[in-house]
Amino acid sequence: MVMGFERFEVKDVFTLADLLSILPKEIENKRYGFIYLAMTYDCDFGWMAIYRGIAHYEARYELIDALYSLIIWCLEEKIIKLKDD
Repeated sequence: MVMGFERFEVKDVFTLADLLSILPKEIENKRYGFIYLAMTYDCDFGWMAIYRGIAHYEARYELIDALYSLIIWCLEEKIIKLKDD
């Protein structure tokens, strides 16, 4: 991007709202029914992004990092499908 005589790079970044829009609010589990996304804070672990019921959580000291890690887990488990899939 160029402004006046200065040139600088513009990088795309994810916001908390972006990550929350990607994560499913619930996952259908054949054994337990619907599992819902929850976020909580623990003094020892920091922020935890959790799918309750299947006992999977990602704990990080920043909420955005916990949500990002949960997205990676969802991709690995094929809960979130990429457009090419």
